[in-house]
Amino acid sequence: MVPCHTIFKPLESKFVFSIKLCLDGSIYRYKVQLVVLGNKQKYHLDYNETFAL
Repeated sequence: MVPCHTIFKPLESKFVFSIKLCLDGSIYRYKVQLVVLGNKQKYHLDYNETFAL
């Protein structure tokens, strides 16, 4: 992890959980994704940079 500059506020994130099912209705797989809440992003601030884990 990299320390965040004091004038910037990190974007919030959340986990999205979903369950994949087979045709017969049984559970095939559990799926989890970490997504960033982009609606909190400031206009023209780091729009061209990509951050990933």
